[in-house]
Amino acid sequence: MKLNKTTFLHVLLCFLILSGVLLFFVSANYIDFSVIRAVYLPVLTIALGGILLGKYAFGYIFTLAAGLGLILEYLTHLSREQPTMEGAFLNTLLLVLGFLGGILAQIVLKKKGS
Repeated sequence: MKLNKTTFLHVLLCFLILSGVLLFFVSANYIDFSVIRAVYLPVLTIALGGILLGKYAFGYIFTLAAGLGLILEYLTHLSREQPTMEGAFLNTLLLVLGFLGGILAQIVLKKKGS
């Protein structure tokens, strides 16, 4: 499969966005590479797969939801004296909403283009 320049730029941008967020949290000792491999590598694969299939809106929305979910999970973690799963649930909710929102946005864009 031959990548055109536009698709390559979209893939690179989404990769850099999520990688930047992940590297920040690795350097902050909040997550480690096992979490990235188990959770965020599949997320990144799904987002980049969508972009490679030409579904740019889905890729960006899903990538931003994953990054925002991790940021809000961390902020929730910092605001609690005792560790809870509240941040993880919030992160998971944002991932699911980002996935569904990306699909809906892609459908709406396709209908407007038709």
